[in-house]
Amino acid sequence: MRGRLLTSITGERGSERPAVRRFGGAARSELRERETRSAVQVQSTEGRLGDLDRVGIWTGSCCGYCGNSRNMVELLFEDIFTVNRLNPDGKKFDKVTRIEARSEQFDMYMHLDVNTEIYPLNVGDKFTMVLTPTLSLDGTPDTGYFMQGGRKSLADKFEYVMHGKLYRISEETSGHNVKVEMYASFGGLLMMLKGDPSNAANFELDSRLFLLIRKV
Repeated sequence: MRGRLLTSITGERGSERPAVRRFGGAARSELRERETRSAVQVQSTEGRLGDLDRVGIWTGSCCGYCGNSRNMVELLFEDIFTVNRLNPDGKKFDKVTRIEARSEQFDMYMHLDVNTEIYPLNVGDKFTMVLTPTLSLDGTPDTGYFMQGGRKSLADKFEYVMHGKLYRISEETSGHNVKVEMYASFGGLLMMLKGDPSNAANFELDSRLFLLIRKV
């Protein structure tokens, strides 16, 4: 598959092996050309332009697809983040960078380990991040492995994808202020997402989930 890199990384925490996908420049160019030919622009609720193509609906404020009125992808979380710092505790691995970022809509604080050898991120970069239990556009359960072939999936709209497990949900209390902290491991690449407890309502401990990123 020209222009695409698909690799697996084994980490120290947990036994799961995440699928990490990075789309190369050629693949992105082909995707943009295809979308330009087949898409019509729609206005999102936040005033950003998205596009409606053969797969379903994409908007700037919502990463959901609506293949039809009955079946759609279940998104556990979606927001736009800005990278504020890199490796706040020092760089520990050559190919991995821990980013510190904050989201725009829900004001969520995040630490995320990223394989920056295949997907570089720098301070000031903005990206959309989605957490979902499946990549299937009709919402059916996913095995956690990318299917080779012509079947379209949610991953086709993103540049970097990992699969892992939510292993801890806890609360942090300071006076009357309560924050929830969610921890996930993608084969040793860790995520900590912290913010208002209402944003954790759809998450279940020990559940499998996909993390998808696309720069904006």
